[in-house]
Amino acid sequence: MSENVLPMFSSRSLMVSCLVFKSFSHFEFIFVCGVRVCSSFIDLYAAVQVSQQYLLKRLSFSLFTFLPPLSKINLLKVSGFISGFSILFHWSVCLYWYQYHTVLMTVAS
Repeated sequence: MSENVLPMFSSRSLMVSCLVFKSFSHFEFIFVCGVRVCSSFIDLYAAVQVSQQYLLKRLSFSLFTFLPPLSKINLLKVSGFISGFSILFHWSVCLYWYQYHTVLMTVAS
């Protein structure tokens, strides 16, 4: 995987960096003015080309089939599993949208 690191620029209140992985861009906006902002945004312009039903069948259904057996397991183990599960689900969504050349932007402090 080729990685290009574009120059980082900053001012007193905003620092922006951009990493480009082939055609997938990840932008990070870091606010340093003492204002804590944390959110994320995925540009889903490719969603017009892909139906919701196909996306749900491909990503969600296959992952959520593992949840029913969790009713017999300790709550602490379930919460740890769900936490790891959500990370895997997030990455599967990112990898899915990667093939449509979308842009992921993360805003954090």
